[in-house]
Amino acid sequence: MINEITDTVINCADIILNEAKKLDAREIDTAHKLERLKKDVAVLKRKLGEAVLERDNFEE
Repeated sequence: MINEITDTVINCADIILNEAKKLDAREIDTAHKLERLKKDVAVLKRKLGEAVLERDNFEE
């Protein structure tokens, strides 16, 4: 269970870093990419919250 949570956190961090690297390319549609990144981060935040709840339930 802990390994699954760790994997989730690492995957979330990787996705955020990859999206941030794309933004550094200074492409014309940066505003669109920022909106997409906000949505991705919101989804990842929810997934991390679920992983924490699973961990808390597992520890009880």
